[in-house]
Amino acid sequence: MLNYLSMNSQKCIEGILSLSVGSIEERIALWVVAMTQPTSSEVTLSCRQRDLYSVFGVQRSSFIAALDRLRAHGIIDYSSGEIRVLDHRAMLSVMRHGLE
Repeated sequence: MLNYLSMNSQKCIEGILSLSVGSIEERIALWVVAMTQPTSSEVTLSCRQRDLYSVFGVQRSSFIAALDRLRAHGIIDYSSGEIRVLDHRAMLSVMRHGLE
């Protein structure tokens, strides 16, 4: 029971470090993985892109380019008001190993 309750606190140190030093894709992946359960499906982030690129501290063009790369790999789909995670496992892989 304790393990289940502390599941989100057991993220790997590489993931935590990637929040500040990783690629934009890795930081997006960490954020999604940290906020969801490993078995999550149908994850949708409803928010303005402006708010997200501000949170990540990057320029709009860099943020959109990262979203485009994630979309090209079939990991997400997005519009101006939401980001849908299509492959949660792939998002976890991006967090750990970057976008290959």
